[in-house]
Amino acid sequence: GTQETDSSPEQIYQLVTGLIDEDLLYLLAINLYRLPFESRKDTQVIFSYVFRFRPASAAPKSDPIALSYVVCNRPQVLVELCRAYGYKESATPAGSVLRELLKNEAAAA
Repeated sequence: GTQETDSSPEQIYQLVTGLIDEDLLYLLAINLYRLPFESRKDTQVIFSYVFRFRPASAAPKSDPIALSYVVCNRPQVLVELCRAYGYKESATPAGSVLRELLKNEAAAA
């Protein structure tokens, strides 16, 4: 989508699955402290949105697909977000993402 047109649920689904398939969530997590300030803020928004996204066909109580993937298959993403606290540049955005993740039972466990 653009500012003039909305994204379709299918486009969003493809984007989220692409982020998962290409392991970009992990790459963003390990490089968060290296990004410029505005990019760190954008990355925080990306994580927040991706970890909340559920396809329209998903069951209402199901976990978001990216969150489920990270918890079950790529917990290193969570570890790297925790490690981001070691860098003053990335502590705040990483903390915001982790705080949101911990609202979900699967991630908190």
